[in-house]
Amino acid sequence: MKIITSNPLAGRPRVLVPPKVPTPTDFNDVRIVNNFDNELETDETASYEFKQPLKSTSQKDKFPTRILLIALIATLVWLFAEAPMLDHNAQVSGIGTRRSAALAILNPISDISKRFHLNYPVNQLTSILGRNKCSLCSLPVTIGNRSRSSNRPKIVKQAPSIKTSTTIAVPSFTMTNPLKILSVGDSLGEDIGYSLANSLSSFNNVSTTVDAQTSTGLTRKDYFDWQARLQQDIATYNPNLIIVLFGANDPQSYFGSGPDIPFGTQAWIDKYSSRVKSFMEEAVAGNRQVIWVGAPPMENTGLSNAMALMDQIYQSVASQVKGVTYLNPIGIVTTPSGSYTEYLTSQSGQQIEVRTPDGIHLAPGGSQLVANSIIGYVNKIWRLNL
Repeated sequence: MKIITSNPLAGRPRVLVPPKVPTPTDFNDVRIVNNFDNELETDETASYEFKQPLKSTSQKDKFPTRILLIALIATLVWLFAEAPMLDHNAQVSGIGTRRSAALAILNPISDISKRFHLNYPVNQLTSILGRNKCSLCSLPVTIGNRSRSSNRPKIVKQAPSIKTSTTIAVPSFTMTNPLKILSVGDSLGEDIGYSLANSLSSFNNVSTTVDAQTSTGLTRKDYFDWQARLQQDIATYNPNLIIVLFGANDPQSYFGSGPDIPFGTQAWIDKYSSRVKSFMEEAVAGNRQVIWVGAPPMENTGLSNAMALMDQIYQSVASQVKGVTYLNPIGIVTTPSGSYTEYLTSQSGQQIEVRTPDGIHLAPGGSQLVANSIIGYVNKIWRLNL
């Protein structure tokens, strides 16, 4: 007898495949597929098919990428905005591989920044925020016969003098009414300022105040306003003589409300000369005397050429302002021909280190030579025996 069944698979061998054990996430989308049309299926005849969970396309997965992209763009904007200042800082840093690598990277970026005035918004913002306050700058230090410091530079007895025909009224300086000297400038000004104060500290009739601010000058008035600082120092210390040494931080473009003025152009020379003259006139007001010390040659050729230009400006403007004497560093901390040197030989055959290894600053021996020249000038015009 032939049995007819509605199941087309009846009589065929069955291969039972255990169903896949679902995971909790698989139940997000589960379909049961019936092997039989419109019939009740059993565990033996049913198979299971699970769809893979759909991958999330939410914004959270894109969040880290967007953060990295925003950070990269912000870094590039900052780099191009600050490139001229970073390039300048690298230029005046110590000679070496690190400096060379920094200049190789920053020079082209700085050129692009200045050409398209990308640094202008940052310069304006820093002025608005009052960052010209120079919060890291130091306070002036006064050294007299009663103030001694264990950190003073070592004195090297070598005393080249400066010839001058300047004569002024000679007051009588005493312990209660000392000759008041104010030394201002950048880090090189600090070198000579403390050497001078060290040499004069044993005299009862001289008081020396040193106001030196590293990384400053007359170009970046938005960073540190030396004209305003000079007025404060004069009002506070009422000096008879002011020593000035700037220059190493000034070979950079002028930033202002208009286009930048590139360093070395005639427009730059005119603007810088005007600032130097204004500073000198402020310093000599009230019958004060000023010694403006020229910036010495540097080991780096580019920076040394820049210093030569600055010295031409200082010497030219000093000749126009009564009461200002320009002290040329050539022959004091250089070779006789005016070239850079790290060591000089005294008349006794002693080797004197006049420059530090960075090729920029004055070593204690070099700053002392400059200080001795200043003392020779003081003795000449005030007839003192210092």
